[in-house]
Amino acid sequence: MDDSAYTLYRVAGAVVIAPVRIASLARQDVLDSLLLAQLYANQRHDPFIDAEEWARACVTSLQKIRWSLTSSASSTQTLTSTFTLESRFTAAASGRPSAWMDALDALSAGARKALLPWCTRVHDRQVIVKLAVVRICSEDHFEIRSLLAHCPSPLPAQWLEHVQMASTRSPVPTRSSDVSFNLSSDYAEMRNKVIQALGTHRSSEIVRL
Repeated sequence: MDDSAYTLYRVAGAVVIAPVRIASLARQDVLDSLLLAQLYANQRHDPFIDAEEWARACVTSLQKIRWSLTSSASSTQTLTSTFTLESRFTAAASGRPSAWMDALDALSAGARKALLPWCTRVHDRQVIVKLAVVRICSEDHFEIRSLLAHCPSPLPAQWLEHVQMASTRSPVPTRSSDVSFNLSSDYAEMRNKVIQALGTHRSSEIVRL
C-alpha cells in the first residue's frame, strides 16, 4: 500500500482499511453498515463461541440495509505445527494473499496492541482469536477476511507475529472465511435509519487507529 493512501479504523471488533480516494460520505456509510451488522449479530449470538451463526447474522443485517452478498468462501484446518496468526490470516480461504499481507502491514505495533482485547476471548482455558479485516474497495464494494483460531496460550502484545505451538498431540483448530458485498441500490434512504439505530455506538465503536 502507498504511504498515506488509506485510513485505518476499528469498527467494533473489525479492522477497516479505507482508501483516502473513497468519498467521505461513502466511507462513513460502509463504517456505519459494518457497525450495525455487528451490533445486530451480537444481540443474537456470541461472536467467539457461536462464530458461524454470528457471521450469518451479520450477513442478514447487511442485506437488510441494501448490501448484497456477492461471494463467500470458507475453510477449516487443524494445525499440527508451529504457526503465527499473521501467516494463517494471509493464507486463509481464497482471494489475493498479497493484498491481505499489505493490509496487516498497515497496522502499526500500537494498533496491533490496541486491537488485542477486541480480537481475543479466554474460554475453557484457551484463547479464542477472532481477527476480521475489511477492505473498502470502492464506494459500493467491500471485502471481509476473517480468521478464528483456538490458541493454547496467552498472547503477548505482538500477538499477530507471535509463534504459536501446535502438534499432533495438541492440535489447533482454525476457520477462515472470505466474503464480499456490493451495494444493491441507493443507500441514501437507509442512511438516517442506520444512524438513528446506532445511537451513541457510532461515536464509541468507530475509532480511527
